[in-house]
Amino acid sequence: GLYGVVTALVLWYRVLTPIRLNLRHRMRVDAVIEETPGIVSVLIGGRKLHRIGAEAGQFFRWRFLAPGMRFSSHPYSLSAAPRPDMLRITVKAIGDHTSRLRELEPGTRVWAEGPYGALTAQRRSRGKVLLVAGGVGITPMRALFETLPGASGDITLLYRANTTHDLA
Repeated sequence: GLYGVVTALVLWYRVLTPIRLNLRHRMRVDAVIEETPGIVSVLIGGRKLHRIGAEAGQFFRWRFLAPGMRFSSHPYSLSAAPRPDMLRITVKAIGDHTSRLRELEPGTRVWAEGPYGALTAQRRSRGKVLLVAGGVGITPMRALFETLPGASGDITLLYRANTTHDLA
């Protein structure tokens, strides 16, 4: 009985839910923008993206259906607050997959699983907030910083990079 329940849950959450999400929203690459040398933002458009329920600070597992990229998915955080018609990720070219993101063509189909993660504005438990990030790790913090409500001085963002060229 337990094997059957586990099998049903795996099928539901790892196969059927992602298929439903991607057929409903039909995500595609809208644009690839080079932010700095080695760091690109990928703008992803689709239908009714506000119904995904994504929040600033969360991440998805992204699979880009381009030659050489379709068989691997990678977790990338949203780098801007989700909009009804667009999601944005910002990625630093570190390995083979991340280096190829700059080559994505507008219109490339995107397969996503998520959203995942609890780093959201709803988890805020105190009035004052300190967000700490380094390098390209700024992406979820930047999105969260954009959406956190607060008066002047309530939210502090501390960001470190080795050089000004590393600022994302």
